[in-house]
Amino acid sequence: MPVFHYRASNAQGTVIEGKEFAENMDQILQLLADRNLHPIQVLSPDAQRRIPTIEELLSRKLPVSRRQIAIFFDQLAMMLNSGISIVDALKSLEEQRISLRLKEALVKIRENVEQGVPLHLAMRECGDLFDEASIRVVESGEQSGQLDVSLVRLTEMIEFDLEIRKKFKEATRYPKIVIGTLVLAVGILITAVIPRFSNLFDRANIDLPILTKILLNSHTLFIGNWAVLVAFLILLYVLKHLIQRDKKLSVEYDRWKTKIPFVGGLNIKIEMSRIFKIQAMLIESGVDILTALKLAAGIAQNRLVAAAFLQVREKLEEGNSLASSLDSIPLFPSMARRMIILGEKTGRLSESLTKVSNMYERQTTATIKQISGLIEPMLIIVIGCVIIMFALGIFLPMWDLVKVIR
Repeated sequence: MPVFHYRASNAQGTVIEGKEFAENMDQILQLLADRNLHPIQVLSPDAQRRIPTIEELLSRKLPVSRRQIAIFFDQLAMMLNSGISIVDALKSLEEQRISLRLKEALVKIRENVEQGVPLHLAMRECGDLFDEASIRVVESGEQSGQLDVSLVRLTEMIEFDLEIRKKFKEATRYPKIVIGTLVLAVGILITAVIPRFSNLFDRANIDLPILTKILLNSHTLFIGNWAVLVAFLILLYVLKHLIQRDKKLSVEYDRWKTKIPFVGGLNIKIEMSRIFKIQAMLIESGVDILTALKLAAGIAQNRLVAAAFLQVREKLEEGNSLASSLDSIPLFPSMARRMIILGEKTGRLSESLTKVSNMYERQTTATIKQISGLIEPMLIIVIGCVIIMFALGIFLPMWDLVKVIR
């Protein structure tokens, strides 16, 4: 009798793995059903002998991407809007081609929902798969009876977050590639090319130009002290992580990053755009402003921005008005402060926050274009200078050597 291997979840949502003897697939499924186990994966003897694909192996190890989470929320919203019950919708999503980690989470969520647990609490049981902001939006949707609408907002929130991060990556991708290639080329020239000319120049016993001496000394410095350079890089890496673990030092470190030419200000604009957009959606979903500020601080990747939102929250808790709380934080520009204050007075705070987010997004797009227009010619100039330096450093003594030979 063939042996079937299975992965299934019990009523408590615990995933169980095991093997059973059965005549066929129908019999093993019936055995699992008799034990109140919901099958996640059942492998026949033929399937067990199959070598797992790289995708299957990675799906067990890699974290679930935010893109997958956005697709899950979007599809769940469409099903609920079509009148499908939440249990049936979750069951349909389980059967789709998704990562095993997400599939196991959906099984656990569905079983909890079947037992009467609210969706937001079932999501919280999945560990770090869903962030607190997403859980709060779902909770507000359940309380208002508009879960499908909240899920649509949640999808838009995640998609906007992904899009704004993509813009920053696109803005820095070209300089990173060019600088990385340049450093690699210079490293090859210093370690592999310069030594050959060094031996030639030593035997010729000629007076070397200053550029050639700089290149030869750089080779000696790099080769003779490579262990020190590696140790220095490791020290910088460790120091960076130690700084990020300390609350005050991490804020100062992120403050320093904002002063980096070109990308420093861009990073703040991108962060402000995504945080204000998320805040607007949270408030629109029924989350109070104090909770929205706390969640925004938790989502912020820049500690300086996170500290600013926490300061506003602390001042509001102390009884200060939103106007005075914002005015005390120099990180927020005056135009943004006035728009937010006006939105609070008119009862349209979420709309004002969205406008502020859109303002930062337009500034981000303009800054990216400006940076691209400045960095490209600067990189070309730097590359040209490096090429000229190496060319003159090598060929000037070669010309002198030819004169000596003649």
